[in-house]
Amino acid sequence: MNLGNELNAYFNPFAHINFALIWTIIVIVLSLGGGITLYFTFLRNKKKPSGFLGVVKDFLCFKRFGLEEILKFTYPIFAIFITLYSFVFITTNVAQFFKLLLGGNVALRLVYELLTMISNIEKNTKK
Repeated sequence: MNLGNELNAYFNPFAHINFALIWTIIVIVLSLGGGITLYFTFLRNKKKPSGFLGVVKDFLCFKRFGLEEILKFTYPIFAIFITLYSFVFITTNVAQFFKLLLGGNVALRLVYELLTMISNIEKNTKK
């Protein structure tokens, strides 16, 4: 036991602060600085850049939405997952198997149709 190390740790103001707290403060400062810089240098500019930067600017300015592509990509993944996962219950609880197999897929479809409808409303009101 070294008394010098204990006193040094006691009087050091940063010795008791959790790393997550310090990292959170650093992230907040960096994200605020980066967001403000990005807004005033790139997003506020009236000229639209060409190529990849034009696509990035449209995405960041919410001129192009990616919800529909994400829905089309994730729906079959989740539907297959629910269908295959329902087979966990086939030997223990057949009623639970059918509830998850049918109800889970129907609920998933309803949620995805609702989200697609919201996306289509946005597209139709633009025209």
